[in-house]
Amino acid sequence: MKNVCYLICLLVCFTKLQAQENDQNQSPYFQVLTEGISASDFPLLSTKADVHITGPVADVEVSQTYQNKGQVPMEAIYVFPLSTQAAVYHMEMKIGSKVIVAEIQEKQQARQTYERAKKEGKTASLLEQHKPNVFQMNVGNIMPEETIEVSLRYNELLKSSNKIYEFVYPTVVGPRFVGKEEQVDYANNPHSKAGVDAAFNFDIEVSMHGSKNIAFSNCKTHKINAQFISGEEYLIRLHPEEKKASNRDFILRYSFANEEWSNSTFLYEENGEKFFLSIIEPPQRENDLELAPREYIFVMDVSGSMTGFPLDVSKELMQDLVCNLNPWDKFNIMLFAGGSQLMSTMSLLATQENMEKANTFLKDESRYGGGTRLLPAMEQALGLPTDEAISSRSIVVITDGYVTVEKEVFDLISNNLDKANIFTFGIGSSVNRHLIEGMAHIGRGEPLIITDLQYAKAKARKFREYIQRPILSNIEIEFSGIEVYDVIPKTIPDLLAERPVYIFGKYKGENKGKLKLKANKGRKRFKTSLNIETKNLSPDHQAIKYLWAREQIKSLEYLNHIEHNSAIKKEITKLGLNYNLLTEHTSFVGVNHEEVVNNNGKTVKVKQVLPMPKGVTNHAIGFSMNVEEVVENGTSQSSSVLFVSMETEKGQYFNQSLHQLLTKQIVFTEEEKAFLQHNTLSLDYLHGTGQWILKDRKGLLTKAFKEQFIELLKLEMTDFTQSMTIKIDFLWV
Repeated sequence: MKNVCYLICLLVCFTKLQAQENDQNQSPYFQVLTEGISASDFPLLSTKADVHITGPVADVEVSQTYQNKGQVPMEAIYVFPLSTQAAVYHMEMKIGSKVIVAEIQEKQQARQTYERAKKEGKTASLLEQHKPNVFQMNVGNIMPEETIEVSLRYNELLKSSNKIYEFVYPTVVGPRFVGKEEQVDYANNPHSKAGVDAAFNFDIEVSMHGSKNIAFSNCKTHKINAQFISGEEYLIRLHPEEKKASNRDFILRYSFANEEWSNSTFLYEENGEKFFLSIIEPPQRENDLELAPREYIFVMDVSGSMTGFPLDVSKELMQDLVCNLNPWDKFNIMLFAGGSQLMSTMSLLATQENMEKANTFLKDESRYGGGTRLLPAMEQALGLPTDEAISSRSIVVITDGYVTVEKEVFDLISNNLDKANIFTFGIGSSVNRHLIEGMAHIGRGEPLIITDLQYAKAKARKFREYIQRPILSNIEIEFSGIEVYDVIPKTIPDLLAERPVYIFGKYKGENKGKLKLKANKGRKRFKTSLNIETKNLSPDHQAIKYLWAREQIKSLEYLNHIEHNSAIKKEITKLGLNYNLLTEHTSFVGVNHEEVVNNNGKTVKVKQVLPMPKGVTNHAIGFSMNVEEVVENGTSQSSSVLFVSMETEKGQYFNQSLHQLLTKQIVFTEEEKAFLQHNTLSLDYLHGTGQWILKDRKGLLTKAFKEQFIELLKLEMTDFTQSMTIKIDFLWV
């Protein structure tokens, strides 16, 4: 034993000329910039969004510019988010003056096309969807000093609430908690530490048409410059100070003095297919309803990624929600991280005494920190005993959504629709909107996103309005005089928010007919109708085709989460190929077939480092512990930071004896060092027997090494009171 190392948990180091081809770690990790490497060495120079908004539809072009500043050919990998409503219909790659338009292919075929082109030394790009809001761009064979621009385009239907529209442009995929039973490649992503600027520039420009009709607009997430370009265009540009502000979602809110498109139907024809979109404005909310007793189960995320601003907002929100319940309502609180804890075995009446009990429960921060075990928490919440005197139960989930188990959670909710409605509060500057919106959609509730503490009370008030006084219930639609098919949605849930009803579909025959909507409005009956006419047909309505297909795909995706049917997967693939749309099963691939730029086809694979979302601390990945000194061959090295993750039944937490063990001098032979480099140790402690079980991912540890290490654990780590698992990644830097 001659060389001295220090341990870094959940870290992987990138070098200029070497990157790991086979990533084994499925969790996010911190990017370590070693000597001679800086953020400027990463391939993504900039990302820009050009947004054009006409009425309720946004057309967005996202441009990503990559450059290889190294000395060898590079493959760049960039994981990024888009709106959950995005219908991505186009991608192209620009190399100098040459433009290569990408093709849509079945996902596996597209990956094979890309890998073959890369191996042949041709420049290629691949765009894949991992989740409806998580995408990955691969650009292969970027030659030294070469610059390549890849752009994609998507449509999105912008839906108003209380006549206020919101355009959201997500900027960063936050670190996702990955359980040991999961295999999620995209989550294995490098992040910079909290407070560190993004390694690339960010820009966005929004052009709004029909500017005379704009009543107001504001953006509280970023500094902007806005001006009227002409009588018909209102231009919003990002302030130059915000060029590194890709650590939070860009959110633009605006309204119109007159919504000419409300209570209207729009038509579009192409290649013999006819599409329609109907927008029906809701009536005002009734306030004279008798309020029946309800039960609320508040499920609050207290994991590591919620530390700081998100948790502060959550506690403020919880106090507001609980303190404003009606005296005849019942409630309970569940905190979850690596495990979950209930305030009470049974729900309690919303009395002053019980509210104080809830406040005390929330203030106990020893319960906070750890992984994000959302699925077990939801299983427990849905399985809680019910009170026959309570007519309705609502589960309110408060989280940033930094997990990868969306499908499993959606499946669980859909199988328990008779037990509760699901409402979600997404807390943070860049939440997982796919999870937040999907849970509420399937659970027949409403999603609410809080990006700042100042909005917590307003969102809590809005939630109470939604749940206590629905605008319309028992909604029915019917068509007359026109043959319609593939209508979305097939059924319309109760309308809780003051937002229009949107109905997509296809039709046959003449452009003539009527749509009728009937529903209950409090104790009254509500009816309205729209005419379908030729004057509403226009080639400018092409977005309807993509939006209809995207809604159809979204509906099938939710259904597939429930039924896991291969026929549904085939239908999604067919829709993606027929309508040139990116889906979970179709991808865009572009190849420059005219030139071989890399004769041996070998490249350095580099994952683009992502900024930590604003307000999210380093606890989202691990706990930081100062290492005072690292000694190698008798020479003192510079001080560093150690990150360690301890997973227990009650979540993750810091332990002093582990800190002492990992920060003291641990000596290994050269042989041991060779097989421990980039290896992962898994240490299981069984409290009942006091036994330690030691395993390594590569299976290279000798029996003598294991025995020696376990003896050290037994000697130093004597204060554990429960079973646990510790995972350690070894890295010498």
